Amino acid sequence: MSYEDSERGSPNEAKQQQVLEKRWRILGEEHLKTISAMNNLASMLSDQGKLEETAAISQDVLENRQHILGDEHPDTISVIKNLASTLANQGQLDEAAAMFWELRVKMQRILGNEHPHTALIKNNILPQRGRCYNKSRLP
Repeated sequence: MSYEDSERGSPNEAKQQQVLEKRWRILGEEHLKTISAMNNLASMLSDQGKLEETAAISQDVLENRQHILGDEHPDTISVIKNLASTLANQGQLDEAAAMFWELRVKMQRILGNEHPHTALIKNNILPQRGRCYNKSRLP
């Protein structure tokens, strides 16, 4: 996917877009530095409230990280959290709830119930996103 058509809202966004385009051209789509640049652009777009673009780029980042790093790598888990938050903010509550639930299960399995990051997901993210955590929606 090319992000050349993205609306460049700020000088920083334009600069991040240029970094991504150069890395894409020189290193290729699946290079970790290219994926990192994609993730940085998604974060910047999220901060600007451009949730549709953020979700599209984050989905690409997720697919690439899963393919290259695996489902349980910390960088993959991080983008799951970010994408789930974006989807919740877009009102895609069922999909967001499923992703947060997947994230919680992975964190418990990888880090254990007592790990601070697991506790953060359980105690902070889930309650803050309570509007999308109706038990009937969770797998």
